[in-house]
Order: sequence, then structure tokens, then C-alpha cells
Amino acid sequence: MWFYDVSDPAAPKQLGHFVPPRLAGSLCTAHNFTVIPGIQRDALVTAWYSGGTMVVDFSDPSAPEEFAHYVVADGTSTWDAKWYRGKAFVGDSSRGLDIFSIKGL
Repeated sequence: MWFYDVSDPAAPKQLGHFVPPRLAGSLCTAHNFTVIPGIQRDALVTAWYSGGTMVVDFSDPSAPEEFAHYVVADGTSTWDAKWYRGKAFVGDSSRGLDIFSIKGL
């Protein structure tokens, strides 16, 4: 996951990137994230297939870091994470829907 300054759309500048601290299996890419509104930091919730669900704090886009994570079990496939009314709704193509509350935000 890469973070850019696009204040000049003709010349975007890469500020930093995030790689999950746990890479589970061979299929681990970021999908369908949502920025979390109304909190005291810049953070997003995202799904990483076999890597699970993660909350990434990008308040400092040159050094984004994981704030929270959840990996269910082998064989899961989290493909979508959306923030809605204070909870993370995460779609898993093999298990269905998970709903998470995240403490500390």
C-alpha cells in the first residue's frame, strides 16, 4: 500500500508505503479499504486476503504502521473491509461476513 502527495497531480510524490508485518500464504494483497472518519488520527481499515483484516495508521504517510489486525484461520480470504457507524464490516469469500469493533480509535 503506497501513500502519495498528489497536491500537484502532474507530479505525484511518493511519501511512504506499508507492507503487512505478517504475510500469510502466497495470496496477500490489499483490497477495498475505507478511511475511518471522525477520529484523532488518519487511519484506514483494509482486507489482505490470507493476511486478514488490518487497521493502518497513516497520520505520518512516510511511516504508516499497523494499529490493529485480525487473521481468522488458514484458508480465509478477506477481500473487502468497509467502515460504517463505528465498526469494520469485512467480507470473506470462504466464511461470509465478519463485523469488528476496534478499541483505541
